[in-house]
Amino acid sequence: VSKLSTFTVMLPMAFPLATALCFRGGDMNVAIGVLILLFTALMIGSAFKRREFILQAWELAAEKEKLSKDLIEAQARATRSAEMAAFGQMAAGIAHEINTPLAIVSLSAQSLQAEAEHGAIPADLVLEQAAQIESTVARIAAIISSLKVFTRSDQVDLAKEIDPNLLMQMVKSKEPKAPTFD
Repeated sequence: VSKLSTFTVMLPMAFPLATALCFRGGDMNVAIGVLILLFTALMIGSAFKRREFILQAWELAAEKEKLSKDLIEAQARATRSAEMAAFGQMAAGIAHEINTPLAIVSLSAQSLQAEAEHGAIPADLVLEQAAQIESTVARIAAIISSLKVFTRSDQVDLAKEIDPNLLMQMVKSKEPKAPTFD
C-alpha cells in the first residue's frame, strides 16, 4: 500500500479520533492539528494524483500524435507506390502500343532499302527516306526504352507499405482515464 493511500485510509479515522480527543477532555489544539495534518496529506496526495494524470495524458497525447504522423507517412508512401505502379502500367501500355506500328515501319523501311539496293527505285531518293525512317524509329525506340524504366514487373503490395501494428495501435490507442483519488 502506498503512503498516499495510507493517508487516504487514515483520514476518515481522524475525524472520530479528533472528536474523541475533544469530548474526553483532550487538547482541542491537538485534535485540530491531527485533522489539519491528515487533510494536508490528503491534499498533497490528490495533487500528486492530478500531476500523474496530467503527465500520463501528455504522454498519451504525444504517443497518439506520433502514431498519427507515422500513419500519415505510411499512407503517403503507399499512395506514391500506387501512383508509380499506375504510371508504370500506363508506360507499359504506351510502349506496347507504340512498338507494334513501330515494328511495321521498321520492316517497311528495311524492305524499301532492299528494293533500292536492287535498282527497283531510284537509290538516292529511297536511301535518303529510309535513313530518315530508321533515324525516327531509333528515336521512338529510345523514348520507349526510357518509359520502360518506370514499368515494374512486381505488383505493389499495400500490406508491405502500411505497418499493420501501427494501424492497430492507432485504432486501439489509449485515451487517458479520469483520475481516481483514493
